[in-house]
Order: sequence, then structure tokens, then C-alpha cells
Amino acid sequence: MKKLYIIALCIFVTGSILAQPTLTYLENAPQIGDVSNIQSVSANGLSHEPVGPDVSWDFSQLNNLTTGQITGIDSSTAPAGNEFPTANIAFNMNDTIFTYCLVNETGLYYLGSQMLSVQNPLYVISEMDKTGVDAFVLFNRLFQPEIDIDLEEHYFPYNLSTQNDNRISLRYAGLLYGETRAAICSNTGIFTGEDVISMILAGANVVQIVSTLYKNGIGQISTILNEVETWMKKKNYKGLDDYRGKLSKKTLNDPFTYKRAQYVDILMKSEEIFKKYPMV
Repeated sequence: MKKLYIIALCIFVTGSILAQPTLTYLENAPQIGDVSNIQSVSANGLSHEPVGPDVSWDFSQLNNLTTGQITGIDSSTAPAGNEFPTANIAFNMNDTIFTYCLVNETGLYYLGSQMLSVQNPLYVISEMDKTGVDAFVLFNRLFQPEIDIDLEEHYFPYNLSTQNDNRISLRYAGLLYGETRAAICSNTGIFTGEDVISMILAGANVVQIVSTLYKNGIGQISTILNEVETWMKKKNYKGLDDYRGKLSKKTLNDPFTYKRAQYVDILMKSEEIFKKYPMV
């Protein structure tokens, strides 16, 4: 069962194998009050064949990457319990991530998850990655309400993004490349083929586009694909993996490219920078 989390800001490294557990008896299922240690492991080289009843898999060669702890609680008492009415258990991780499930005699079924804080998105992503998440979408743009002071009522205008909005997505794609098992999907402010190429160079597995389609029409998809293909031919790249993550934090010699310390460097070289990029 695939799990996709969308992280909004008010702020795909593959190779993992996820197995949907089948529980023969309800009493073997996780219970409210259970405290469980969880491990995130690398499944590279592990075969999940054969499948079916009476089959045993040898996990002894798996390399443990990270550990964590979850507590089973009554889903109705969890922060978003009313949004998952069919859930009968929720798993609490550090009072930050709540995962809602249905447990019965046939299995453990994932219904959804909720994050209470994104003040430290890298930490939250790391903790969620431990649970076996398949992908993160970074960062979704929310529709925000406004107030008409003459009518004294709320209204909800379209909140389309601009190209300048893609920088935070680019930064986190670069920071997370090679650091998570989950895939990274970059979105917000991606309008052109150049934007897509930049995201792949930073480390994104895929991208999402929305605003550019509203502004430029559905034909923009073909335009973007043609721009990416033309650039790849010029650079002699055969596939996306040939340059994915080439400019990520993990592959750069400069450790501060994606860090706040870069701001200090900008301040120190401000005269040089303003000559190259005049403000007026």
C-alpha cells in the first residue's frame, strides 16, 4: 500500500521494499497501548519473491539505518481522528506524526497521516522516512482566505505560484537527495523546462506542475518536455539519472551552498554581486 505525504509550507533514493502485512488473527495485531520500536532499513539486494502463504523471508542481512518508537493510541483521541472515521487505532511518533490505521482480522490497513509541526521540516521528513514513506511532495501551495472589508466576508482568490516560488523546493531537493529512502517530488513555481532541469539537478525524482498550466495552457506540458529533451541532447545525457542530484548537497564540495551560512558569504561579497545583478 503506497503512502504519499504532501507537506505544505506556511511554511522520488529508491530501492526499498514495502510489504503489506497480513494478519491471520486479530489478536496478533497492534493494540492500543502498545509501544513498538521501529527500524528503517536498506532493502537493496533483497528479493521479496516468492510470495504467498507459508513463505518465509530472510531479513538477517538487512542493514539498519535508523530507529524510532511509536505508541498505539485510540484514533478518536488523536488530533485528526474525526477525519479518519473508519480508523480504530493511531500510531503516535514523538507527538509530531500521527498515522491512522484500520486493524481487523484480515490485516493492518493504512488510512493516512497527519503532521502537527513543520517548523523543522528536515527533522519531520527524517522521522516520517523511518516509517516507510514512499514519497514526499515539497512543497504544496495552499489556498489562503482573504477578507473583503466592504462586504465583511471571506473570499478565496486563486493563489497561483510564480517562478520565484520554486527556490525553497529546489533547496530541499538538494538537501534531501541521498538522505532519504523516500522519493522527492518537487512542486510550486515550476513553469519551464529549465525549472524542471534545475529540480532534477538538485536531486528531485519527479516534479509537479499546476500554475503554469493555468497560465499557459495544457500545451505547456509538451513545451516543457521538448525543452528538457533539447537540453539533454545538448549535454549528451541519455536519461534523467545521468544528472539527477549532480548539484545536490551530497555531491558538492561546497558544504554551504544549501546552508544559511551562504548568507554570510553573500553579505561579504555584496558589492561584487550587486555589480553582476544590479537592483536598479
